[in-house]
Amino acid sequence: MTTMVKSTTKFQCHHCGKRFLLERAFMNHKCTQMAKSEILKTIDGQAGYVHYSYWLRKKSKKAPPIETFLSSSYFRAFISFAEFVRAVNLPNAEMYIDIMVDKGIAPLLWPRSECYAMYLQWFDAKSPPMEQVNISVDTILNLSDQAGVTPAELFDVLHIRDIMQLLQERKLSPWFLLCSKKFKEKLTLSSPDDNKQLMRLIGIDYWAGKLSENESVVKQVKMITAAMGV
Repeated sequence: MTTMVKSTTKFQCHHCGKRFLLERAFMNHKCTQMAKSEILKTIDGQAGYVHYSYWLRKKSKKAPPIETFLSSSYFRAFISFAEFVRAVNLPNAEMYIDIMVDKGIAPLLWPRSECYAMYLQWFDAKSPPMEQVNISVDTILNLSDQAGVTPAELFDVLHIRDIMQLLQERKLSPWFLLCSKKFKEKLTLSSPDDNKQLMRLIGIDYWAGKLSENESVVKQVKMITAAMGV
């Protein structure tokens, strides 16, 4: 909220110090500092400060008070990162930051799809394949139940964008999707743009090699998808 300082004729913005002769002009005023202060009060603003603080500790630096975060040259970058974390439902933001710092990637770039793909590759490498597949099976069964359809019918009602979102959240794993006949059928019906975006999100070149190196896992997953009718 704007703090008002009144003399005999003037109103002054507490954030930027600008003075106004008329109260109406003062009430209509909204400076950059005021806008940033309002953002800081939001969920993304609070989360941005938490991520900023963790990033500084990772770099062996002490985090300043939250008010000082407003004047940081990294303010916008960490607000954008907080919005990104919320949008993709990122399960472990600290680990994401660890990877970005280890790779020497600037915070401004963290929300980029290339960086997220790098994180997902790390996640996939660290999580056992069958653990990821089990999560996918649970997701398919839960969504089928919610939609009132069989697992075999689910891909007929799922929009390709829904699949992308579930893939981003790793509620559906490439291990499962790339062994699913229903998913491959869905791809043939999707638009070229959606298909291209989905393949980029999966990291198809990386996964083509991964599947060829793990034939026994692929065989096991295909047995599971076939039994589910997907």
